Amino acid sequence: MRIAAIFSVTALLIGCSQPAAKPNPSDQISVTKVWSTSNVVKTNNKYLRLQPVFKGGKIFTANANGNVYALDAKTGDVLWRNKTSTPISSGVSVSKNNVFVGTAFGNLIAFDQNTGGRSWFQSFESGLLATPSISRGVVATASMSGQISAYRASNGHLLWNQEVMAPALALRISGQAAVAGNKFIVP
Repeated sequence: MRIAAIFSVTALLIGCSQPAAKPNPSDQISVTKVWSTSNVVKTNNKYLRLQPVFKGGKIFTANANGNVYALDAKTGDVLWRNKTSTPISSGVSVSKNNVFVGTAFGNLIAFDQNTGGRSWFQSFESGLLATPSISRGVVATASMSGQISAYRASNGHLLWNQEVMAPALALRISGQAAVAGNKFIVP
């Protein structure tokens, strides 16, 4: 038994000491920069990771200064820009017709995907950090105070609202709700 264990460990060590395989040159790809922009993502040194969304040949993005943008994905040209009156604190979500962001002061705002005009908004008691989740024509989001709400994405009609007890002391959580069929699983 002892010899078998020593043999196994020796074989494992010999197997691990083999040099790594060299990449095949035919498997390599080349990357070329098509365009770049820095004006859109400027945030006055505020550390937020607001991820852009690509849909229908457009890139939708936002920054902490309250700006929401639609860019042409091929050229980087700004198609539209809308400035909110409060800082944006959540990432961008995109439905069939609208672009959604949450603000630090508790607003869920829907913008028309084609024009950038404000479609509708809803107010919460506290800020929204998590990116709004969208499924089956419903947009759901949660506030820092524990208010979880779902709205019809097309017009902002409230479908349901749930209050959960927020802990007395918590780190700021910005986790996006997961979607499973017709259920929203909120962190």
